[in-house]
Amino acid sequence: MPMQQSSFGDKSRLTSWLTAMLYLDILITIMAFASGVMEYRLLRDFKNGVYDSETQILTLAEENDSRQLSVGVLQILITSITLILGGIWIYRSNENVRKLGGKDMEFTPGWAVGWYFIPFANLWKPYQAMKELWLYSQSTEEWHKYQSPRILPWWWGLWLISGFLGQLSLRLSLRAEGIDTLILASITEVVGDALDIPLIIIFLILIKQIYQGQMRQFRQQMV
Repeated sequence: MPMQQSSFGDKSRLTSWLTAMLYLDILITIMAFASGVMEYRLLRDFKNGVYDSETQILTLAEENDSRQLSVGVLQILITSITLILGGIWIYRSNENVRKLGGKDMEFTPGWAVGWYFIPFANLWKPYQAMKELWLYSQSTEEWHKYQSPRILPWWWGLWLISGFLGQLSLRLSLRAEGIDTLILASITEVVGDALDIPLIIIFLILIKQIYQGQMRQFRQQMV
């Protein structure tokens, strides 16, 4: 299907920015993981009575809180920017698939992003939208001949688990009444950070596959 070159939006710059932010997100997540492990070990030492001096305990606790706060603020900032860029990228990628000739798609550009914010439906709708986007990005006319990548369910599963662990860790921290609850919150946070790393890597792969698929179709249509 021929198309006008001006109608197709080149996402090279947006894709590059998103990719860079995702790599930065991996870096800060590794830092958060390391900081979380340090906090867990400190809490465990507190519980086991390793430190006898109250002054030493308070000093170590303040140093830990200061480090965790700094890393946490930086992580929230980087992750927030990355999520915004990711939403824009998904929206424009969905638009581009339609400009390449994609018809009868279930998810509009708006809802490909919007479903992430709808309670309960956000447990499966964004996955379906990403699957459709990936398939149409490989071929707008013969998308049904393709199978979605095996990493797609892994991406979504890790996304759901990461979100759940993040909420659980936050609630445990806010409601903690003793050292045991704080330790559990710390473990939950560390596990969440550990899972975020493969989650981001898989998303990077999906972005590359979708972008390259669309550019391949664009070049073929311009011949």
